[in-house]
Amino acid sequence: MRRSDFEAKLRELEATARPALARSLWHELSEAVAWIDEELQARCRNVVQGRGLVWKEQGPVHLRLGETWLLLHEEPSAGRAVRLRAEFRSTEGDPYVQAHIDRSYRALLGAAARSSRHLELKPVSLDIDTRYRWGSLRGSSLGLSVAVALASLELAEAAASDVAASACLDEAGKLAPVEHLDFKLDALRCSWPSVKRVVVAPGQASSPEQRRHFELLERHTLEQALRDFGLELGHLPAPARLNVYRSQVGTFRDENEGNHHAREWQRLSLLAGRAGAALARDEPIASAQALFWSALFALHAGDAASAAAILGEVPETAQQAYPALFALRLIVCAAVAIDEEPSRGIVWAAQAVGACRALDAESRERLLGQALGTHGRALLHAGNPGGAQPLLEGALEHHQQFDPKEAARSACYLATCERLCERPEKALQLLDAAMAKAGQFAERGWELGLTTRRYLLLERGRTLGALGRWQEAKVAFEQVIDHRGDDASYPHLGGLRGLAHALRQLGATEHCDTLVARCSRVARENPRSTLAQVAVLAVGEALLDEAPASLPERELHELWQAVFGETITPDRVRARLRTAVY
Repeated sequence: MRRSDFEAKLRELEATARPALARSLWHELSEAVAWIDEELQARCRNVVQGRGLVWKEQGPVHLRLGETWLLLHEEPSAGRAVRLRAEFRSTEGDPYVQAHIDRSYRALLGAAARSSRHLELKPVSLDIDTRYRWGSLRGSSLGLSVAVALASLELAEAAASDVAASACLDEAGKLAPVEHLDFKLDALRCSWPSVKRVVVAPGQASSPEQRRHFELLERHTLEQALRDFGLELGHLPAPARLNVYRSQVGTFRDENEGNHHAREWQRLSLLAGRAGAALARDEPIASAQALFWSALFALHAGDAASAAAILGEVPETAQQAYPALFALRLIVCAAVAIDEEPSRGIVWAAQAVGACRALDAESRERLLGQALGTHGRALLHAGNPGGAQPLLEGALEHHQQFDPKEAARSACYLATCERLCERPEKALQLLDAAMAKAGQFAERGWELGLTTRRYLLLERGRTLGALGRWQEAKVAFEQVIDHRGDDASYPHLGGLRGLAHALRQLGATEHCDTLVARCSRVARENPRSTLAQVAVLAVGEALLDEAPASLPERELHELWQAVFGETITPDRVRARLRTAVY
């Protein structure tokens, strides 16, 4: 029974005047009370004893298979400790949480390989026994707890119930400190007092008071941390022979030619990463090749940050022996830098183009289009669409010839460039051609990835707006918005911003206010992110459109200041919009 269900039943017990119903409700609650935190148990005890029913004191909680503790921070100065549960089943979950599952799974796969053990990759879903939705959780401290839950599930062994974890976890299995640990530990002490030990990263900041209440176990790696939970990777099956992993590396070339959705690219990336970790000690070049594919597949899935982390595991000597790996690393480093440091991204992307042109023909066909596109995107983000145009044209031409599945995304970036160069008619031609090509691929059994289609529709809406065709733009933006998704995701957020602007042009200001408020909420919750910049541009457009006074103008000004570090003025908004790519 979930905590929310337990609370609902408890409220019913509090309200009923019928003794028979009270006994029936308490029978249901008593089956689940051992799994409820101390705070709710105390409330339940008072209600039960007040109704003259029999209360039995509860012993320490014993976690079940696939469970562990998750410590959360609540703004501004509170915490919450809940149970995290992993299950072997495939679901379409929140993309942010799925990225954490992938990162933790990648770390676990590598840790098993380094321990000379084999771990099968299976679909996993996570659940938290709390009022929170996964989509509302942000922060990187989910990592170690997720890995512990996955390890418990894989080993078919319950994790120790008196140990919790609070640490960030990277793809290589290394632990890093978290923020707000003291608030989280306060919540843990109140909710689950039987938990006395907490695994943290070396150098984790905490108060002397917390260190009196808890034994903080500083660990460097995932392997070390799992032992504190009684989970031994040595209990996993023995690994396959190295030649099995070596032959698997040979299959990745064919997989790269396939037409896969983002989740399948991520699955392939995890498989390649496992092979790379297994081969690292005895066959470094084969390991480097596997990691190359792992990073490339992550890049295909749109996960440049993971791709950069994967390539960071490759020794310099292996990069020198495998030039394509060095070129890919430059592409990935440039892609990661584009949002925060476009000038550095330009330098790395230019180097990547040069490195790709020097590769053998097969590697050049595979990577040059990405290098050209990344260089063009970096220039776009730096506000130089004129310089980006020939590079993006080259990327589109290359992908049309050698990698058709990437052509639609290349066409989308080129269309953005054409719109920013004030050639919306040409941009619309590119977008319509890309959508038509996607239809042809679908007839041949290919499918244009849902995310890529939404990117094309988003740019189409903006281009139609530039042409003054606002009713058509409204329809395009509505198709971008995923009504099951989270506002703090892209291109969903871009669709909200575009729809708000289109509705204002069409005179539908009431709905528009609601959309701007949703964008503002994203900016408040993620003020230092690229998403915040997208969200706050909706605020800027509202200012330029002279939005009605019902919008909280002071708050909108404060948001702009928090995100861009400048006072909002019409001229500054126009300048931002002239270079806005997202």
